Amino acid sequence: MPVNRSGSTPKPLTPATPSTPNKVATSAPATPSTPTPPAPGSKATSPSWSQAPDGFGQSPSRGFPQVQGQKSPPLPSMQLGAKAKPLATGLNQNSSLRPNSANQALAQQHGGVITAWVEQGSNPVVQKSSEHGGICSVMVEDWCRQGLKGPGEEQQFRNKLNSNDYASFVQDQRNASFIQQQMVKNEQFIVANQNTTLSGSAVGLYNTNQTYDRNNNVPGLTSTATVPPRPLTDHASFAGELKQQLNNNQPADGQAAFYKMGLSNGSGGHAVGIKTENMGGQLRHSVLDPNTGEFTRIPDNQFTPFMNKYMDQNYGKDYKGGTWELLNLRS
Repeated sequence: MPVNRSGSTPKPLTPATPSTPNKVATSAPATPSTPTPPAPGSKATSPSWSQAPDGFGQSPSRGFPQVQGQKSPPLPSMQLGAKAKPLATGLNQNSSLRPNSANQALAQQHGGVITAWVEQGSNPVVQKSSEHGGICSVMVEDWCRQGLKGPGEEQQFRNKLNSNDYASFVQDQRNASFIQQQMVKNEQFIVANQNTTLSGSAVGLYNTNQTYDRNNNVPGLTSTATVPPRPLTDHASFAGELKQQLNNNQPADGQAAFYKMGLSNGSGGHAVGIKTENMGGQLRHSVLDPNTGEFTRIPDNQFTPFMNKYMDQNYGKDYKGGTWELLNLRS
C-alpha cells in the first residue's frame, strides 16, 4: 500500500565519458551456517539468502493470489559469496563513473534523466569484501528507506552513489546476514526442543517461514507482495505487466510508492528499485538498478517502452524464461 509524499525534483547528471555497465551474478544455492556476530571490517558468513542477495527466487514459479498483509510465497535460497562476474569488456575502475551513452540516450528518448550512476561490479570496496557477490538488495532497500523519509534523505542517498561510496552497503549486508541467520537459528531451536514431532503440514510451514525470513525481511520497512513470482517470458510483456501493476496500486495525489523488484533466471538473480509518484493525478516513475544507475522522471505513458528497451539493452536474454516479482516496501 503506497505511503509517503513524493520527493523533490532531482538534478540530472552531466554526461561524461561513457562507460559500460557490468552485471552482477550470484552462484548456486548453499546451506546457511550457524551465525556469529560480525565485527566491523570482518567477514561475516553469508546465509543462503540473507538480507541482501542479488535477486529473489531462483526457480520458475507460477503466480497465485496473495492476501494483503500475508507473507510472500517461499523462495529458493541463494548464496552470496560468489564473485561478481564482469562483462566480457572488463571492469571500469574509474572512481568517477558516469552513465554510458546508450543508457543516457534511452533515458532522454523516454522523457527521463539519469540522476545517479551506479557500478557495483567495479567498485573496489565491494569487490575486496566478503560481500563481493553483490549488494543489490541492500542498495535497493536503502534507496526505498531514504526515499520514504523525504526528499532531503533521498538526495543524500543519491550523493552517496555519485561519490562511489559503497562501504555502508557492504556493512549493511554483513549485519543483515547475521540478523537473518539468528532468526532461522531461533526457529530451529524451538522446533528441536519441543516435545512432539512436527506433522507433514507443519514441517512445510516451518520451512516456508524459514525461507521467508531469509528472503523478505527488510529491517526498518514492511514488505507486502504486490506481485508474487510469475514467469518472465519476454521483455515487452513484462514491461506492460509491470506498468499495469504500478497503475493498479498507484499512490494518492502528492505521494509516492516504493517497490523492490526481483529478477531470477533459475541460477541467479538481481534486485531493482521502482518508485511511482502521483503528481496531481499524473504518474511518473523512477528506476534504481545497482548495475547501471537511477533513472527518474519517466512519464507513465513512456514507462512500458522504456522498460522494454532497457531490459533488452542491459540484460538481453539473462532473465528471459525466468521469473519476476514485486514487493511494496513501506515505513
